[in-house]
Amino acid sequence: MNLRKTANERILLLDGAMGTMVQNLIPGHKGITDLMNIEKPDVIREIHRRYLEAGADIITTNTFSSQQISMREFGMQDRIRELNLAGVGIARKIADEYTARNSRKPRFVAGSVGPTTRMATAEGRTAYLALRDAYQEQMEVLIEGGVDAILIETILDMESAEAACEAARYAMEKVSKSRTERGLGPVELMLSMTLANNSDGKTYSGHSMDDLIRLADKYDVMSVGLNCSFGAEQMVPFVQELAAKTSRLVSAYPNAGLPDANGNYAQTPDLFTRALLPLVRNRQLDIVGGCCGTTDEYIRCLGSLL
Repeated sequence: MNLRKTANERILLLDGAMGTMVQNLIPGHKGITDLMNIEKPDVIREIHRRYLEAGADIITTNTFSSQQISMREFGMQDRIRELNLAGVGIARKIADEYTARNSRKPRFVAGSVGPTTRMATAEGRTAYLALRDAYQEQMEVLIEGGVDAILIETILDMESAEAACEAARYAMEKVSKSRTERGLGPVELMLSMTLANNSDGKTYSGHSMDDLIRLADKYDVMSVGLNCSFGAEQMVPFVQELAAKTSRLVSAYPNAGLPDANGNYAQTPDLFTRALLPLVRNRQLDIVGGCCGTTDEYIRCLGSLL
């Protein structure tokens, strides 16, 4: 079971939003989403199950903010190992259950690694090293726990993303022996950037897709892509541009449009899917899914195209 090989053979379906699904299952939830790996594991398992039932080939761990910099704000900086082991354990177990049911459709787990409140571009070397160390601590646990890939997502700042890539390289080197002894394969690296608006194709810190491609080439990542941003229809031309510029696998998982004043997303699963149809029809991406506002219904609808 090899993620890169499978993604080269066919378009893979990624899951959708975690936070949206938590709100659907626990209306009004105000807690730390990552903490639910420990406090409400059955809810996180049910979210993964719904995405797998919808046809997802890849599910992402509920660990978007599970590193010291983000968790220090909640006094949880000493629970990094616990949070990540719980998150990857839930995802790995249910993904393997679905693979066992149908070996012709293997299910993969990507370790979700999101941005923090620190930006190396603005703060310099000190922030870079702090980010690298925090990410490495998180990634070592995710890799030890059995992820198939590390997904560095919602990239807002390329220097911070490089700190994450360097951390991934160190983490993979440190844990590789124990993974080999357990019969686990190599861990892939995936990068996904978030654009600030639909006019210039840049992040909030002013970095471009060309910067993303250069970083991907430096670290030999499996895939580059775009997520979150401003909605499926508006993202399409940028994904097409990215696909034309890189030889790497391309991913796209946009928001269900932009939220209104109450935080609701108006774009329906059908509209979301129709917007992404050109990318699928022309094979201008290799991995497709959903971000903020999407649920298992979006992924099921999207999967009907594949």
